[in-house]
Amino acid sequence: MENQERYWELISKYLSNNIALSEIEELMQWVDKDNEHADMLKELQQVWKHSKTYGQDFDPDITLAWKNVEQRLQSPVKNLRPAKSITRYFQVAAAIAFLCVMGVVFYKLIKNDTIEFATLKGQHKEVTLPDGSKIWLNEQSSLTYEPDFNKEKERHVELRGEAFFEVTKNPKKPFIIKAGKTQTQVLGTSFNVKSCSEGGNVAVAVFTGRVSFKLIDKPQQAVILLPGDKGEYKEDGSISKSHYQNTNFMFWKSRKLEFNNMAVADVLKDIEIHYKVKFILKDPDIASRKITSYFDGDSLDQVITLLEDLLDVRITKANNSYLIQPKK
Repeated sequence: MENQERYWELISKYLSNNIALSEIEELMQWVDKDNEHADMLKELQQVWKHSKTYGQDFDPDITLAWKNVEQRLQSPVKNLRPAKSITRYFQVAAAIAFLCVMGVVFYKLIKNDTIEFATLKGQHKEVTLPDGSKIWLNEQSSLTYEPDFNKEKERHVELRGEAFFEVTKNPKKPFIIKAGKTQTQVLGTSFNVKSCSEGGNVAVAVFTGRVSFKLIDKPQQAVILLPGDKGEYKEDGSISKSHYQNTNFMFWKSRKLEFNNMAVADVLKDIEIHYKVKFILKDPDIASRKITSYFDGDSLDQVITLLEDLLDVRITKANNSYLIQPKK
C-alpha cells in the first residue's frame, strides 16, 4: 500500500506553491502511475482555485473527505480516522478533497462536451489526436477539441500554455490552432506554440513544413513561417517574423541546451529558466566571459560540475540560490 500521508503532504505543498523541485518530480511519478491520480489532482487544483469564495467559518467533515479520497484512489483502509496530531496542511488537503465533487461538476458544466488534455506544474503529456497528430504539452498547459474533430472539413484545437505539434498531413483538412487572439493554420508540419496568457503574447516556431500565423480578427496580417522562422504576436496587436538559431526554448521537451561562444551571464539565464534555479555571481568579471557547451539530459548537479570546470570557479548552494565565486 502506498504511503498516503506522504502524497497528501506533497499534494498540499503543491497546491500552496510551497514545494521543492525534487518533490514535484516525486509527485509527478505518482500521478503518472494511474489516471485516477492525475484526475484527482487536477480536480483538487480546480477546487483549490475557487475555494477562496468560502468564508473562514467553513468547517468541512475531514473524516468524510478522507474516505472520499480513499475511494478515488481505490486504496481503502479500514477504520481510518485522522489523528489528533495531523498537521494543518493535511487538514486543508482533506477539506479540499471534501469539495472535490462540486469541483468536478462545475468543471464539466463549463467544458460541456469538449475533450480536454491538461498538465499540472512539473508535468508533461504526449497526446495523440484522432487524426494521428501528436502533441506534447508543456507543464500547466491545456489542449481542447470537439468530439467531432476528425469529421469536419477543418481540424480545430485550442491551446492554452505551450505545446509542440507534429501534425498528420491532410491537404483536404487544414489543421487550425487557436491560441489567445491568434490562429495558426497548417497542412502537415512540426512546430512549437507558446501562449503566455489569454489574449497575451503568442509565439510560433516552425521546425518543418510551413504555417500561416495571423490574428483571428485581422486575417490580412497573416505571415507565412518556414523552418527556422518564428512568428510573434504581442499584446499591442502587432505580429512580427524573425529567424531563430538557438533552440534552447525547446528544453522542456528535448532536455537539451546548447551554448556557442555565449556570454556566461546569458548562459546562466537560460539555465535558471529551465532548471528553475537562481545563480549569484560574486565576481562580475565572470559574466562577460564566453563559453561553448552542450547539455543533453544532464541533471542540475552535472550542469554545476561542468560549469565549475569550464569557469574554474566554485559553486555552492546558499538557501535557494547558488553562489558562483572564483576558486581561492
